This record gives sequence, C-alpha cells and structure tokens, in this order.
Amino acid sequence: MADIEEKEKRNIILIFIRSLILTLLVLTFYNFEIIQEIIFLFSVIVLPLLTYYFYLEYLEEKKQKEIEKELPPALFQIASFPKNTPIENLISSISDSDYGELSKEFDKARNQIVSGIDVKTALKNISKRNDSFLLRRAIELIVDAYEAGTDLSKTMKEVAEECYELQAIAKQSRANLQIQKYTVLASSAILVPLILSLLLGIISSLNFNFEGISNNVGAEMLSSCIIGEEIYLIILGAMSAVFIAAQEGSRKKAVLYFAFILPLSLSIYFVVKTIKIL
Repeated sequence: MADIEEKEKRNIILIFIRSLILTLLVLTFYNFEIIQEIIFLFSVIVLPLLTYYFYLEYLEEKKQKEIEKELPPALFQIASFPKNTPIENLISSISDSDYGELSKEFDKARNQIVSGIDVKTALKNISKRNDSFLLRRAIELIVDAYEAGTDLSKTMKEVAEECYELQAIAKQSRANLQIQKYTVLASSAILVPLILSLLLGIISSLNFNFEGISNNVGAEMLSSCIIGEEIYLIILGAMSAVFIAAQEGSRKKAVLYFAFILPLSLSIYFVVKTIKIL
C-alpha cells in the first residue's frame, strides 16, 4: 500500500513539472489576453493533476462497484455451507472463488489470519480498506455471528437478498439521473457558450456609428459584454458541476466536472467568437 502511495506521489510531481515546463515555454513565445492566460494555466497545470487524481478515484470507485456486484453471490455461497463450518473455511472459499476484487480482499484476510492476526481483526481490515456500505454491513454480521457462535446461513441469505434489492434501486435511480446529467453538461459546456458567442459575433458586427453612440462607446459596451459573458460562463460551469455532483452523491466530483466544463465552454466561446457572422 505504501509503495502504491509513493508511486502516486511521484506521478503527481512528474505531471506538475511537465505541465509547468510546457506553460513557461508557451507563455514565453505567445501573447494571451488575461482570461486566456488563466484558462491556459488551468488547463496545463491544474487540469492534468485533477484528471490524474480523479482517475485514481475512478479506479477505486470501479473496484467498490465490482465488490458490491459480487457480494450477494458470495454471501449465498457462505450460506450454502453446513452449520458450524469453521469461519476460516468460509474465508478460504470466497478467496479461492472467482469474485474478482472481493476474492482478493478475502485472500488478504486469509493471509493475515495465517500470519497470526485474529479472525475478527482480519475481517474488519477488509472494511477499513474499502468504502462500501454493503460490504461493511456484511462483514459486521459475519463478525457478530462468529463471536456469538450462531449459524450464518439464514443471516447471509437475508443480507444477500437485501443487497440485490438495494442494487436494483440504485441502478434505476442512476438511469433516471443520466438524462438530467447529460442535459446539464451539454447546456453548460456547449450550447450556452455557443449561443453567447454567436450573439456576441452579431453584436460586434453592428455599426455603432449612429446618433447618440460613438464607436468608442460601442467598443466599451462590447468589451463589458464580453467580460460579463465570460464571468457568466464561469459561474454557470461551477453551478452545473455542483448540481451534477450533488445528484451523484459525490461532492468531490464537482471539481472534476468543473475542470471539464470550464475549459470546454470557454474554448468554444473564444473560437466561435472570432467567426464573422455578418
């Protein structure tokens, strides 16, 4: 575990150094507007680090989903054993079965027991290594039954059926939220900046040289309009990111969604803004 953490730290440092070198080279040879400099710095320094961090989060989340998927059949397998079967045999059974990450976790527990760690601690270490409510619940019941000397069969069947029900509810809920999620993403990252930039292109092509408005005043109005739209896109990106993350029940993901929405929306805005409409 320590080796993995050290490797992750080294990768983060390397990403930061490479991004910093690229930033210095580009800023040396190109002149940007201040807002473009901010976006560029964010894109080449902050975004790669955020992407790597959330990639690690994704791998961990994927692992937890796989464990929860395999948990019910594993519990049914435990329930199928005769009464008074030693718990070490139950752990070995799950470890030797094809339950992916769940089997790996039980294999670690088996190795800890062989090395002299007591069964209760080895099982609770599984819960500590994994952020899964269903797994923690199952481990707690196994430990309680082990300490009380009761039969696991009926309890494991009930827990397995409960897991299936909760997974079905969660799957249906995710499906219902997908439409809202992609609608908000498409609107904040593509549609809104596209519409704003097109409107700005139309306004900038108008002739402000008529009574009451000079070209200088028109230019100032246009500049204020650009600043206002850019600020609006930033606020919209932040609000959309928080909304989507709240729907998914993971506030940490708000940073990831914001890191995706903001560069994309402003890039579309700046590119389309340069197109002559009229």
